[in-house]
Amino acid sequence: MIKIDIVTVFPKMFEGFLGESIVSRAVRMGKADIAVRNLRDYSEDRRRRVDDKPFSGGPGMLMTPQPWFSAVEACLADGERPAKDGPTRVVMLTPAGAPYGQRKAEEFAACEHLVFICGHYEGIDARVNTLVTDFVSMGDFVLTGGEIPAAAVVDSVVRLIPGVLGGGAEATANESFNSDGILEAPQVHLPGIPHAVTCNGRPDCPQDTPGAAPSAARRVSELCLEKARLASACPQNRLQMASAARRSRAAGAICNPWMGPRGFDSTGWYVV
Repeated sequence: MIKIDIVTVFPKMFEGFLGESIVSRAVRMGKADIAVRNLRDYSEDRRRRVDDKPFSGGPGMLMTPQPWFSAVEACLADGERPAKDGPTRVVMLTPAGAPYGQRKAEEFAACEHLVFICGHYEGIDARVNTLVTDFVSMGDFVLTGGEIPAAAVVDSVVRLIPGVLGGGAEATANESFNSDGILEAPQVHLPGIPHAVTCNGRPDCPQDTPGAAPSAARRVSELCLEKARLASACPQNRLQMASAARRSRAAGAICNPWMGPRGFDSTGWYVV
């Protein structure tokens, strides 16, 4: 079982999230123990204040270090010490962190205890960084706080715990961004139904037929759904796409196992 502590000044933001869907199921199954802690409960200020004006001046209010040190200490058991590669991690959600991805989700899912620091306002006193083992960013944009990113990370981690998703190990074995880094193959409902999406006017879009090779389906996905939207984001993404293209060429002719050898149109669909 994984233990998760979320420290925030807005604990009610997690009520609906923790009470529904897969995260709620994991808690009921005893696979995860999730606690949301109110940072104000750890403030030594008589008014339970957790922020003050920055010493350097400027707009906004800065979250002071004392409540954070007390809260993280309360989350940890006697003798428990967070470490970068250890079973206990303290995670800060921040725009300055490393981009979050599936590899990090898998790494967190293998941990025993995760403590999430959800900042707010102008930010958190930099001295709190000494508590943190992992700095995580959800992307190059700014939110009002770390609560929504923390919820996203918790969801991505909990669903990877064995037994949480139905279908066993296969449920996460061939999904998007797994070990090969590509997206899952396109999915289609029942073929031949009214108003179904067609390819060049023909109702023969990809259909999941018995015996179709999953690897072939993923090679289709490798070209038409590879992370093109991220290609210009950083050099690493461009290298990954080039590597994926080389793997595809090395695998031989790229074909849709349902439709035979075809090509792509401008919309990304396989067509004659």
